[in-house]
Amino acid sequence: MLAIVEYCGLMPTKLKKHGNSKKSEPYIRTDPKVIQRAAEMAEHEKVSNVMTKLMEENSFTAPKSTRQINDKRFRNRKRKREENMNSRINIADDVVSVLSELHSNPVIQEIILTKHKKPVVIVYSNQQMDDMIRNCEGDDGSVLGVDRTFNLGNFYVTVFSYKNRCLISNRTKDFPVMFGPCMIHFDAEEETYGKFFSHVSDRLGQKTRLTIGSDEEKA
Repeated sequence: MLAIVEYCGLMPTKLKKHGNSKKSEPYIRTDPKVIQRAAEMAEHEKVSNVMTKLMEENSFTAPKSTRQINDKRFRNRKRKREENMNSRINIADDVVSVLSELHSNPVIQEIILTKHKKPVVIVYSNQQMDDMIRNCEGDDGSVLGVDRTFNLGNFYVTVFSYKNRCLISNRTKDFPVMFGPCMIHFDAEEETYGKFFSHVSDRLGQKTRLTIGSDEEKA
């Protein structure tokens, strides 16, 4: 494919200097992508070495001075610090909001706090736990499923589920699927799941016999 571009008008014979410049040299703006790349390279090597490499690649598009690279690197670091600070503030707000509900909301059973992480919240009612045990206990009980849901926002919800053998669905003529304890969390780390399972295990007690199934998804 061939593209033809026609320039209409008179080509300026002399470039203008920058409006704030005290020098008489014409101003040619450096490509922002080049400056960004140079700043990223400068995180791992000396600015002078970065400047030399870019000049060797293309002296026309390279930054005009090491100051351009240093300034861009400074702005990048400042923006990253601000983003990290905002993230820590958001986590603190989440913790305060959830903690305020712990003793007033009957379905919030436990809040797990770990340094530099958002809180993990385990929710269920006493009735949910009793129904789950009653339907799943024993060799002929319902299989207790464990699954993690997606697309609910910027968090996950891992749920225990089972078929309630005391009810029949009018639509399917089968036992309806019911939810047991749920965990609201923000990561899929093994340690997080371990705390959830440990909590549920403590509530069930050693004498409770359940058959558990999952989709074998790796945490």
